[in-house]
Amino acid sequence: MLGHLGLRLINTIWKGAGMELSKYKSKAAELFEQLQDRLDEYEDAIDYDYGSAKLVIRFEQAPGVVYVINTQQAALQIWVAGEAKAWHFDWDEENSIWFDSKNEVELFAMLSSAFSRLTKERVQL
Repeated sequence: MLGHLGLRLINTIWKGAGMELSKYKSKAAELFEQLQDRLDEYEDAIDYDYGSAKLVIRFEQAPGVVYVINTQQAALQIWVAGEAKAWHFDWDEENSIWFDSKNEVELFAMLSSAFSRLTKERVQL
C-alpha cells in the first residue's frame, strides 16, 4: 500500500514528466477513439477488438499476426506490440503527437506503415 507520501511522490513524478494523470487519460481515450474511427475505414482488411484500454488488431491478409495497443498509466505511455517488436510512445505536447523517441517514430506513421505492409494496401491512419 502506498499511503499518502507515496501518492504525493507519484503525483510529483507525473507532473515533473510534463503531464498529469488526468491529461494522460484524456489523451489516451482520444487516441483510442481516433484509432477505432480510422480502422473502421479498413474493415475488409483489418479487424479489431477494444476493451479495458486495449486494442487488439488482426489482419485478413496476415493470419496469426496480432498488434496490441494499450495504455501504461504508470509510465504515462501508449505501448504497441506486434511482430515480436515493441514501441513505447510518449505524448509530445509541442507537436501534439504520440512519439517513440527510441525508434524515432510517430504512432500513426508507424502503424500506417506496418498495416500497409500487412494488408497489402495503402493504410493511412
